[in-house]
Amino acid sequence: MSTTETERERAWREYPNDAVTVLEPKDAPTSHCRQALCHAPIWWGLTRANHKRCPFDIMPDGTRTATSHWRTCRDRPGRTND
Repeated sequence: MSTTETERERAWREYPNDAVTVLEPKDAPTSHCRQALCHAPIWWGLTRANHKRCPFDIMPDGTRTATSHWRTCRDRPGRTND
């Protein structure tokens, strides 16, 4: 792990397969996290584990990831900011 790797970058590296498939913008438009302190860009898809609807991250360069946004959301309910 690089010393400059962020928490989000680490999650993208460690959990690259949370989604069944990464959908194209025409199939799953980009939106934003609605948590008050987050507002990160996301797209909605299905989880690989149980095929439930879930938000997934979009990198700053616009690349869609298969990493669940719940792993990286800075304002996720129940998250402890340590």
